[in-house]
Amino acid sequence: MFKGLTFYMVLIAIGSLSITFAVTKDLPLSVQWALLIGGTLLNIISLIALMIFLSKSDSKANKSKSK
Repeated sequence: MFKGLTFYMVLIAIGSLSITFAVTKDLPLSVQWALLIGGTLLNIISLIALMIFLSKSDSKANKSKSK
């Protein structure tokens, strides 16, 4: 059950770290924007995928309890 969960949590952590580096480090402007946009997109996509994964695993758990 937790195989996919750790994958999505790692993706969210990587996205958050890239946003943090984009804001706090003294990098060229194009690199800052790339990290900021990439991290934001990675976080949004990972959170949507995590919600889908958790809803599927929850529906499987509810079906097995009702049997």
